[in-house]
Amino acid sequence: MSVRRPPEGVPDFADIVYGVHRCSHGHGEALPGGFELHSNTGQNGYTQVTITKEVPGAGRVRFSDRTIFGLLAVAVFSPANADQRVPDGYHFTFGRPPLRLEINHWWGHAADFPAVAAQESMPRVTLDFGHMMNDL
Repeated sequence: MSVRRPPEGVPDFADIVYGVHRCSHGHGEALPGGFELHSNTGQNGYTQVTITKEVPGAGRVRFSDRTIFGLLAVAVFSPANADQRVPDGYHFTFGRPPLRLEINHWWGHAADFPAVAAQESMPRVTLDFGHMMNDL
């Protein structure tokens, strides 16, 4: 299993997460070789992605299991999913001290989340994998 180069250039982080987690792990299969989820249990507000190029066309990608919760939040906040429901009590936590965000309240409310996110100071990060794509 590999992450395919999209027609418009190089894969971004979303392509990697979709290709690895959603297309294999999300269907009950083990993660393919070279990919790993790791836990940041007990490290509030911390996540990490490590990408190592080993030989041309091969390497390792290790990302936090919190990435999966971020993808879930994107799906919940999307207006396309405003009519969805989960059992009462399902929630996300965000920030310090943690805010409890009830999922059934947040379906489709992407426009409301920036005000919640603005309560936390967060670093800006740009992911650029271009230097690793030269010889694929």
